[in-house]
Amino acid sequence: CASDVFSVSVDVESAVGISYQWQSSLDGVTYSDIVGATGSSYSTSIVDPTYFQCLVSCSASGESTLSDAVFVDNVCPGCTDPTALN
Repeated sequence: CASDVFSVSVDVESAVGISYQWQSSLDGVTYSDIVGATGSSYSTSIVDPTYFQCLVSCSASGESTLSDAVFVDNVCPGCTDPTALN
């Protein structure tokens, strides 16, 4: 549900110069950086269904890659349909 905290993470071999930038999107097309979300994992809660992805960069090579996007839907059956809890 909307108040629940969840985490997303990427599994990247540790190396000097690796940086992370988590991004979010409501439509799965246009992503924006999440301020302060610069670790290999990110924990938050959401109100609207949201896509998350992580931009992983290497300062030594100048290369970057995006993780696969993950879709998080905060709607639990009992939140919208009380009979679903029966």
